Formats: sequence, structure tokens, C-alpha cells
Amino acid sequence: MASITLAQQAFINRVAPWIVYYAPKYNVKCPSAVIAQAIHETGWGRDGLSPYNNFFGLKCGTLWKGKSVNLTTKEEYTKGTLTTIKDNFRVYDSIEEGVKGYFEFLFKDRTRFNNLKGVASPKKYLENIKADGYATGSAYVNNCMDLVNQYTLTVYDSMAPERPVYSASKVVSVMESWLGRKESDGTHKAIVDIYNAFLKIAVRQHKTLNYKMQYSDSWCAAGLSAAFFYAGMDELMPVECSCPRMIEIAKKMGIWVEDESVTPEKGWIVLYDWGDSGSGDNKGTPDHVGQIQKVTAKQMKVIECNYSDSVKVRTISLNSKNLRGYIRPKYESSSAQAQIPAEPVKTPVSGQNEANKGVSALTPTSHGAFAVTGSSKPCRDEIFPAVVTTQSGPLNVRQEPGVREPLCQTFGPIPRGATVSVCDAILGSDDAVWYLIKYEGKYGFSMAKYLVKRG
Repeated sequence: MASITLAQQAFINRVAPWIVYYAPKYNVKCPSAVIAQAIHETGWGRDGLSPYNNFFGLKCGTLWKGKSVNLTTKEEYTKGTLTTIKDNFRVYDSIEEGVKGYFEFLFKDRTRFNNLKGVASPKKYLENIKADGYATGSAYVNNCMDLVNQYTLTVYDSMAPERPVYSASKVVSVMESWLGRKESDGTHKAIVDIYNAFLKIAVRQHKTLNYKMQYSDSWCAAGLSAAFFYAGMDELMPVECSCPRMIEIAKKMGIWVEDESVTPEKGWIVLYDWGDSGSGDNKGTPDHVGQIQKVTAKQMKVIECNYSDSVKVRTISLNSKNLRGYIRPKYESSSAQAQIPAEPVKTPVSGQNEANKGVSALTPTSHGAFAVTGSSKPCRDEIFPAVVTTQSGPLNVRQEPGVREPLCQTFGPIPRGATVSVCDAILGSDDAVWYLIKYEGKYGFSMAKYLVKRG
């Protein structure tokens, strides 16, 4: 069996569920052969017809009354000789319609392909459809059967024909499966590859920016878009590599929620603006994005690509000042959509009090040693020693956690290479993670990313 890339599996995930669902309705017993045809005809979704949801090279002919596109293709009328032609091809409005269109092309108002019905062998199915004149390539059957065998596509022949459901859980589970992928070991590249593999589809269907992602680019938006492609649910989401353009497309799709004070749901998309002042409604330019994994009374967990160069979970207070707004995909099986109030309802920041505004204490779990809880008073007991690893110059120490908080007057900056005691981890007013540190008997707050646990 050949190894399969995430991008290749993403293409199968887009078409296979619909093929498995519709095949029995036409007494087609080997979805594996049809999946192989889609892979072969589109080059794993990369050819010129995929953006039009035409996965099988279906030409218009005389019966087609729908939309069409004129494209160049090659036909093998004489064995071994490819002839370049231009022809009109069918255009479909969705993945489902494109797959359904294949079966209607074969069986609706015609009997020419009836010898495909009831055939359980993928090889026999492909031999019959080739003999019926569906394809001109002399190696068509062998090429498709190689795909069936190399990628064990026959597993789809025994799957129950259930209608695919575009649920929030489905795409969230994809993001969860990617947790830990990061730039430092190159595992994020497979995510970027998915986005690039389906870029033509995104450009045609969503007017996405026609930009091929580089592995060194910021990949929060492209990574989230890749998850929707992988789940086969890209039709629900403004797939993009640009956060501002995500909002523009979401508005056109009617799924943008400007009021960040609403209580969101699992599966919603969160746009951030880290530079917001906190005064009034956040209308700034978004610079980061993630998908909600879980919502509690005061906080939400958000899975984000390119969070410290990896796929990680952020815990953030509801109605945090840095929330730019939400994208609410129209999932099919989510709970009733939250009502957007006519007037903003402000949700208090978790752990907020006069002595320590905007601070949420963290307990030892996932952020190196910590993950967000709800406590408002940081612990002053030493947990571990850490070394200052600023790129250049000393480490600033602040009175409260946040880049806009005042610097400590009693001590600091701390020299690069010095050892400090880390006492607690705090979600700052800027929604970044900060450490409460002790140095030479004094306490202050420094950004966690500049401190590395010693030994």
C-alpha cells in the first residue's frame, strides 16, 4: 500500500462520502472505482475542473442545460497519441452536486451504462465503463486500478451509505488531530500543502487571494482553511490565507458576527486583533485566527495554527478586548445558533478584580508547564528555575502581565542568561502568556516566551 499525504487524503475526504452515499441509489456496488476515477480525472483535485466541482471530466453534450466552462483537454483517440482539444464541461454548484451529477450522467434518461449496475468488482466496473466509451485513454483501467490497490480504496465499498453531515465536531476533530504539529520539526508543512493543493478551488469558489503559501509564512488562516478542506467542508468557510480577507468573504457569505460580546459555540471561528486598545467595539485589523474547541461560562478554548509556530490550544476569556469578531459556519448538526443581541451584552473578564485586572492564573499542564484555569491571584511559590533567552538585550519586567503595563520600578531589566524563579503563569491583558517571576527577592511579570526552564 502506498503512503498517502494529508493533501491526498483531504481530496478523498471531500468526494468519497458523497460517492458512498449516492452509489447505492443507482445500484453501483463499488464506490472504490468511482473514487479512483475522481482521483485520476482531477490529479488529486489539482486540475482545471475541480474548482467547478466536476470531478469526472464530464462534458456538456446535448443533454446538459446547466452552467458550463470551456477548457482545454487531451484525448487519446489513437492509442499512444494525445490530441489537444477545447470543449465545454459541466459546472456544478457543490461537491454533492458534482458527485450526484456523475451518476445522473451515467443513468438518467439513458441505458448505455446499465452494465455498471450491480457490478461488485472495481476492475470489472472500470473495464465496462471504458468499453462503454466513457474514457479514451488506453491505460485508463490500469491507472484507476493502480489507485484502487495502492490506496486500498476498496474499504469504501463496505461503508454504510449515510448522508454526510457537515458538523462542527467533524472539523474540530481535524484541528485536534493536528495539535503539536510545528515549524521546528517541519510537521506543519503537510498542513500548508493541503492549502496549496486546493488553492485553485478556493480562488474560483471564494475569490480567495491567489497566493501559494510558503512554509515560512504565517499560517494561522491557511492552516484553519486546510482543516476545512481536510474535513470536506470548505464550502462552509471563507478559506483564505489572510485574516482581513477572511472577514470580507465571511460578510459576503452572511456568516460574520461583528458583536464579539455574544456567547459563541463550538466550531465558530475567532478572529483576533492583538493591538486593540480595549475602548469600544473592536474594529481593528485582525492578525490571528483560530477555531473554538470548547466554551464554558466565562472562557473558551481555541485551537490555533501558528500559535507560537505550532498548533496549540489557547484559553481566553469571553468578550476579551482582543476579540475582533466571529465567523459562524452554517453547520448542519450544531445546536441552535446563539442569538445575537440587539445591544452588546458585556461578559466580565474571568478572574477580574481591582487588585489584578485581566489576570487568570494557570496550573501546571500544557503551556510548557501550564494551562489556563480561572484563579485570579497568582501563586508566589517557586515552581522551577528558568533562564532568560531574549534574542538581544535584557529582559523587561512589568508590574502586571501585558505589554502595555508599566515597567517595574524596583528592579529589572534582567540580563540575558540570568536565572530567575518562575512562580506562576498568567494570561495577560494582551492575551499572551506571562510568568510571575522572582529575581533577587523581588517579584514581577515577564513574557513566557523569553524564559526557558533550566535543566
